[in-house]
Amino acid sequence: PYNYQEASFTYPAITSAVISTGSVQVFMASSLNPGYWVALPYSALTTEYDFKINVNSILIEVIHSDNSVVPNPGGLTFKFVVIPSGMKKKNLDYSNYEAVKAAYNL
Repeated sequence: PYNYQEASFTYPAITSAVISTGSVQVFMASSLNPGYWVALPYSALTTEYDFKINVNSILIEVIHSDNSVVPNPGGLTFKFVVIPSGMKKKNLDYSNYEAVKAAYNL
């Protein structure tokens, strides 16, 4: 058994072209390290954080596999980075928010 929560965010920058040939990166503020951003998907012990994208929206999912209470992801802090087609950079660590921030002047 597991517990599950999700939150949906409207994000118009996610177009069908971005889904087909661009990229969407999702980062969550770390509760243990202020100022540090964790790339999704992310797992810690019995908790999994993941996301799904659709045109104009992002769905954040939080799953606890130990049947404990799951926080509503709508109460967590996220950053969304939408990279249009043709803007992706080779050799960039997309799981590192600081590297993505520097590469795209965010």
